[in-house]
Amino acid sequence: MSPKHIHNMSKTKTFKTWDCMIQRCTNPKNTNYHKYGGRGISVCEEWKTFSNFLKDMGERPKNKTLDRINNNLGYYKKNCRWATTKEQGMNKRTTRKYYMNGLLLTAKDLSVLGNTKIRNIYYRSKAKMPLYKICGAHIGGL
Repeated sequence: MSPKHIHNMSKTKTFKTWDCMIQRCTNPKNTNYHKYGGRGISVCEEWKTFSNFLKDMGERPKNKTLDRINNNLGYYKKNCRWATTKEQGMNKRTTRKYYMNGLLLTAKDLSVLGNTKIRNIYYRSKAKMPLYKICGAHIGGL
């Protein structure tokens, strides 16, 4: 019996998540390798065995995926969590983040709050405009 089938979980979302993590960090032929293993993101030794990953992370909750808290570090227990799509989006290296009145917001959040297009948020922030001018006066109560 192959190691993938010993735990009877090879068809679960948890196993598929683990397998994708291993592949993108260790297999240069994987289409996402350049974003992970190719830039130094690795999997801790313990997690190279599915049962250890499962013991640390538990089964994948519905509507959540594996997320690294610090995107410049590898996959290990203290740097990983199960996160929603929105949480993942806020945690991407490419996501521009803005702080307003103690809140962490994305350009999308600001565009909705300020009733303006996302591209206007980008252009205005690039021009070093203050946030209240970037978004419009009607969100000043935030």
